[in-house]
Amino acid sequence: MRGQENIIQELIMPDHYRALYNAARCKKRYVLIAGKYGDYRKRLELIKRILDSLGFVGLILDEYPDIEEQNLLEKFVTYASICRFVLIDDLVAAGHNVELAICHERRFVAGLLRLQGRASTAVQADVADEVSFIQEFVYDSDADMESSVLEAARWANAFVSQRANRLNREYGDWRGPDKIMGD
Repeated sequence: MRGQENIIQELIMPDHYRALYNAARCKKRYVLIAGKYGDYRKRLELIKRILDSLGFVGLILDEYPDIEEQNLLEKFVTYASICRFVLIDDLVAAGHNVELAICHERRFVAGLLRLQGRASTAVQADVADEVSFIQEFVYDSDADMESSVLEAARWANAFVSQRANRLNREYGDWRGPDKIMGD
């Protein structure tokens, strides 16, 4: 057990503290992937593989069990809250359009992947305008999508790091190193 003392600490932590500790660890490496399922699922799996090449763990919601007291939007919010950022494949209109609105409302950091800069619905064509925490990444063809995913992930990761530094400074009197959960 030498070098793994944290395992013993986790065993004796109260449940609520263990849950928060694990959420804080997820915030370092996990990325929520949103988009259309069904015939388009392979695109989500491609994004997941690309994220893996960067050391991130991509999460696609239907791979995880539901909490019976939550509807699907609440499930999205739960996962988005514990993930480092969200990547959204905005090729065709689907449930991710509502999830994108949630990212906007809750200020979740999100990379928005769009083929030739076209939104899946005109209502959200400007969702990334005038906010810093959502950015659009355009690709010209499916073959070109990988570079946009890489660019989006790098941007989002850097944005989250900068946000953490800013919040640590801003909350300096209240948030000290001893009060930050992490690795």
